Amino acid sequence: MAERVFLYLLGQARAVRQRLESGEQTPLRVQAWHLHLLAYLALNWRRPHRREELQACFWPDASPAAAANNLRQALWHLRHALAPDTLLIERDLVQWNPAAAPWVDALAFEAALDASAPSPSSELGLSVTKGQASSTSPETVLEAAIDLYGGPLLPACYDEWAQLERERLQLRYLAALETRCRCRYEARQWEGALADAAALLAADSFNETAARLAMACHWALGQREAARRVYDALRSRLRSELQTEPLAETTTLHQRILRGEAYPQPSGSDLDAAALARATRLALLETLGAFHQGLEQATSWAAQATGAALAEALRWQGCFRLRLGRMIEARTALAAALPLASSSDQQAMILADLATAETGLGDYAAAGAHYDRALRAGPIHPAARVRLLSSLGGLLGRQGRVAEARRTLAEAVGLARTLTDPAPLAAASGNLAILLIGQRETAAAEEFLQEALTAARRADAHWLTAHLTGHLGVLAQDSGDLAATSRHYQNARGLAEAIGDRRGALLWTLNLGIVCYEQGRCAEALPLLIEGRDAAASQGSKSLEAGARIFLGACQVRQGAGADGLASIEAGLALAQSVGDTERILMGYLHHGRALAAAGRREQAVAALQSGLRLAETSGMERLSAYLQAELGEVRPTSPVSLLTPP
Repeated sequence: MAERVFLYLLGQARAVRQRLESGEQTPLRVQAWHLHLLAYLALNWRRPHRREELQACFWPDASPAAAANNLRQALWHLRHALAPDTLLIERDLVQWNPAAAPWVDALAFEAALDASAPSPSSELGLSVTKGQASSTSPETVLEAAIDLYGGPLLPACYDEWAQLERERLQLRYLAALETRCRCRYEARQWEGALADAAALLAADSFNETAARLAMACHWALGQREAARRVYDALRSRLRSELQTEPLAETTTLHQRILRGEAYPQPSGSDLDAAALARATRLALLETLGAFHQGLEQATSWAAQATGAALAEALRWQGCFRLRLGRMIEARTALAAALPLASSSDQQAMILADLATAETGLGDYAAAGAHYDRALRAGPIHPAARVRLLSSLGGLLGRQGRVAEARRTLAEAVGLARTLTDPAPLAAASGNLAILLIGQRETAAAEEFLQEALTAARRADAHWLTAHLTGHLGVLAQDSGDLAATSRHYQNARGLAEAIGDRRGALLWTLNLGIVCYEQGRCAEALPLLIEGRDAAASQGSKSLEAGARIFLGACQVRQGAGADGLASIEAGLALAQSVGDTERILMGYLHHGRALAAAGRREQAVAALQSGLRLAETSGMERLSAYLQAELGEVRPTSPVSLLTPP
């Protein structure tokens, strides 16, 4: 092709055509909403898009016929505004022609962030030859990325996909800006670090990390009054808008400056202070979703630490391995950390992570024992107690002990609301929302889910945001809006993949496969479910593997491979029973009954469904109980439908 399209989407919405021979650029004249569609295709130019996906994304409230007509007209306008063959438009698929890949500032920004020294990504468009690449430092690439970020993505576009992508890119920008701020601060470049801290506060006026960095820079520059003004402004905003106070570490810094203490010069820190600093840095990496980087730093620390510092390093090793889905390795690191713990708080945190690893590996009894030991270990920090209660409530819910789970999670939410750190509230409210979804208490579930999402975003907790976004899909699925369900699952999967959360990506891959199955799109569901089954097996996640096998079998039954499908369902049901995962056991009974009925084995089908209903009655899982009741009515229409009182 003789031209290339350039799209400037950060802080603006502008497209130009550039002739390759002359370099001349001319504006691409298209309507705003056509430009938004063009931007979506350009941002995702590497893959084809189903027409149904684009219709649901851009016209979610229109009828299928109206949405299809709108898409057809938009593509007609774009095809006439662009050079021939820029867009590949087929009967069911639309894609930007990979041979004419666009330049997009948002993609160049991400390429710069992802680039590793010495060679920056070619997406940057920088004039760096292969021979020059070795002179480009990581700091230079980071500077280029920050310079490319001109503002929020497509600021005038309010479509859901754009808002989610806008938030994701802004989070990456702020993380990059904070990294540069810390680097400048550690290099004693006070003015540069102060400018970055001010930019962070302009983006999020409640960012206490940025406020502390700004105060420390003013302190180092001898500007005590300026440091006091930063603190006073922060405290005023927190009091008026959130009815809370600054964190203890922020107040402590403020008091040291007010007391007239000299700015501390670099000196050998004692072990406790050094360990605390490293642990704080690792906590920030976990919150931002930098799991691989965190694991690398924790491993390096463990190689040289001793005593309580070694326990903390091993705990973080285990934590990051959990986030990466490496359950067995996580359990090994955490088991090694436990006897080295020097305080009840540290012991409780190790036991909580160890319980999470055992849960992922399917040993619910061991997980419950760890939680019980942690809660009885002695006085622990309120934030640690919230985390324990949240995780224990989630485990009890999986086991079908709904009343206990509800009490435990309600206690966690109440305690979390008293804390200034929003991360514990995100976890506690999120787990309670998930439990309520299973109880078909939709209004209450949505209320707690929104509270959790707000808290997760305040905490910059990307992995929690992904997990909670996925459960918006579960709510949409229960309401029958499968198009919205797919969008939420896709968004959750994409965010989980972007931050390296393998377990989260696996969960939402499986859920996408299930939605395709429920829409009758078995050809699309099968590869997703097979991918999920294999990934779950490799990660050692027996519960997720059980779910994958059950729905894979259901898909095979629907496609006519009844014997293979029945065998897969039975294998999944047996695996779920071996780990005591009540939710997946009930799903196994449901699909086992359907498969047996499809094979003409009605008596066995009725027996399977009745077994599921009896378990649903004792566990109080109303959502799955309703599905089992309905299925039993289909299999045995002339007999009483329910073994339970309808929910």
